[in-house]
Amino acid sequence: MKYNETLKIEDIETLTLITINADLRVKQVAREELFYDVILGDDYPEYKPIINRLNKNLEIRFQKKSNKTFLGFLNLRSFDVEKVYVEVPEDKILNLVIKTVSGNVELENLNVSSLNFSGVSGELECENITADKVSISLVSGDVNLDGLNSKKINLSSVSGDVKINRIAEAIQEISGSTVSGDIDLDFEIKKPAKVLVKSTSGEIKSNIPLYKLEKGVFVNYNINEKPDDLLIVKASSISGDLQLNFGDSKNEDTKNSYVLSDDEVQRVLRMIESGILKREEGIEILKTIGYSEEEISEIIK
Repeated sequence: MKYNETLKIEDIETLTLITINADLRVKQVAREELFYDVILGDDYPEYKPIINRLNKNLEIRFQKKSNKTFLGFLNLRSFDVEKVYVEVPEDKILNLVIKTVSGNVELENLNVSSLNFSGVSGELECENITADKVSISLVSGDVNLDGLNSKKINLSSVSGDVKINRIAEAIQEISGSTVSGDIDLDFEIKKPAKVLVKSTSGEIKSNIPLYKLEKGVFVNYNINEKPDDLLIVKASSISGDLQLNFGDSKNEDTKNSYVLSDDEVQRVLRMIESGILKREEGIEILKTIGYSEEEISEIIK
């Protein structure tokens, strides 16, 4: 069964879409009104999403409970929403907020003021997104962004991998963190930007040209020359490797790579495990090296 509807959104500035375990696809097309199509797993003639309008905010909750009575008792059961397809008018610039629990989400050809996504599991796929700010928080799913044109990107994942392809010239700042996943950054154009990425046990990769400035800090110019184009990368990996590939990957003559692993951390851990160092002594050594108390608590359990 399907349920679809169109909504007028001339006065709307923020659009919030909420699903539980349904797959969601959102794209901008040439139309005047917002359109959505809901695919249900069974015949639910009484189904309607919950729609809330407050000032210039529109919230659509696609998955909700069905209130049915059976033998005098109220039976609360979820509508089985399998897929949701949303079309946004292409001339409407919105703040887009998406909240989901376990479904996969696809975003395509969107031009929005800001994108804010939060989810527990499932995958997030984005293609050709333009937004001043992008904020993505995901617990266990993977994030794959392709053709992202944004000034500021903030990414957070616990166990999923994060991959950003074709990062456009507009980028000014990227911050990303993951506990056990990998972070892979692919810049389309070398330009000034600030990148702060952190992984506890995963790998961090980038295709940008880099020179090591100090521990965990890299620049894309020869430190003996005055740069016209500055890109600073601040990256740290507690137990994983930090791999930074630079040069023209299509030209084997210029291809190179720099691999940094926290060898001093591993040495300290091995000395604690073998009894050469006491735990407290190892903590003091890591403090001396420059690790914060929060980082040390992750390293030495």
